[in-house]
Amino acid sequence: MKLQRRHKTSLNTQNKDAIGRISTLSLRLMIGLTVLVFAAFFLIGYNGGDDLLTQRNVPRLTGVLITTTICFVIGTIALVIWSIIKTVKKSKTAWNGYENGVARRKILMITIGTLIVIMLLSFTFGSTDKMLINHQPFSDKLTLRLANMFVTTSIILLIGAIIAIIADWARKKIKKNV
Repeated sequence: MKLQRRHKTSLNTQNKDAIGRISTLSLRLMIGLTVLVFAAFFLIGYNGGDDLLTQRNVPRLTGVLITTTICFVIGTIALVIWSIIKTVKKSKTAWNGYENGVARRKILMITIGTLIVIMLLSFTFGSTDKMLINHQPFSDKLTLRLANMFVTTSIILLIGAIIAIIADWARKKIKKNV
């Protein structure tokens, strides 16, 4: 009986390790793709304009940036919905357990709370200065604040993800050397 339990536990541990590796790999790939697309967007250059009357100065890879962003948003929404459905199918007591020595409910509340605080602060302190987009003034304050909120929140979360990857890498190096 005890041998079966140990075997079952080792399978769970192997499964969690595989999920962790897949999760880390996918996060690193998404961050790499994001950095690559943004770097190409800013570094490749601009079109001089299609006609002589407007002379719009538009980045060449605007379509690629928008498509990548839409794909990430749709993928994220799909993963969130899948995760919620999977979690609801589990029992309600699943949130009472521990993950790496920290209560799951505490992890959830800190994550949601941090996201809400970041979004509220970036919305509150977002710029409402008028912008000139394709030689036309844009001054809708709500839309400007919302756009600023999403851009700022995205940047902060990307920086947080990069810091988490570096911290995890350093922790593993230190643990390996000890």
